[in-house]
Amino acid sequence: MVSEVELLQRAEKAVRDEDLSTALQCFDDIIKLDKRNDRAWFNKGLILRRQGKLDDAISCYNEALKVNKDNDKTWTNIGYTLDLMEKHDKAIACYDKAVELNPSNDRAWFNKGVALRRLDRVEEAVSCYNKALEVAIDNDRAWVNIGCALDALGKIEEAIACYDKAIELNPSNDLAFYNRGVAFKKVGKPDEAIVAYKKALDLNPNSEYARELQMTIGLVDAPAPSAPAVPAVPAASAPSSAPSTPSAATPKSAPAPPSISAPLPSPPPKVDLSPPKVTAPPPPTSQVATTDEEETFEAIEEPSSGGAPSAVEQETYEEFEEL
Repeated sequence: MVSEVELLQRAEKAVRDEDLSTALQCFDDIIKLDKRNDRAWFNKGLILRRQGKLDDAISCYNEALKVNKDNDKTWTNIGYTLDLMEKHDKAIACYDKAVELNPSNDRAWFNKGVALRRLDRVEEAVSCYNKALEVAIDNDRAWVNIGCALDALGKIEEAIACYDKAIELNPSNDLAFYNRGVAFKKVGKPDEAIVAYKKALDLNPNSEYARELQMTIGLVDAPAPSAPAVPAVPAASAPSSAPSTPSAATPKSAPAPPSISAPLPSPPPKVDLSPPKVTAPPPPTSQVATTDEEETFEAIEEPSSGGAPSAVEQETYEEFEEL
């Protein structure tokens, strides 16, 4: 008979190979051997969530909680899955339970903030992002979302400082560069905005905001116009006595579209490492900011048909994994 350890090893390899069906079968076999193996229930739920079977995933997480009701990671993952189902109030309740069990769970604080933003509870969302930063000051996602809130409140320079901090922590955070460009455009610094936009596109050319940038500010090369037909012109005769033979001149190629050049961005300013405490006023009647999350969690909104791009919030973390 295959032991639980061997089954777990097979499951780990299957997950690395992205063979989720085999991994799922391994966890089912582990559960047959030990129905109180909460790790197996947890990981089965994780795989079912990845397969889009959200109700089944929550059922597995609940089985894990029957064995260990104090696992804050399980509560966080249930909240994550409920958010995917747009049950944001129930998700927030799960995140509350997670941080009650473990106040240092910065993922739960962050995810709760994103869920609250979806419900337009801006002031509470900012408070959660600050909590996440208190636990992990190097959480670049939280810095981006604090910047989005400041941007929405009209505190553009403070928002830029937050984006700069996010970039300092993670130079590959394309949303921080994109939002930096949005903020620079608002304060009348178009050259700096273009530099930031181009960096964001370099990091993530297939992002949701890429098409909006390409359409609204033309950060892609347009196809060169076709050159008009040029009539044949006789070639100049050679000085020899032999008669010259007329030949067609090569048509001139169309000029390439000019490339946009801008000065390199200056080094980001030093930012106070303490989390910025932002007190947001009651949410305005208009939408605070256009949100466009990376993959899941926050619903992707259609890009605007025109006008200036809007700041983009970071998505929640992927749920906890515990193979």
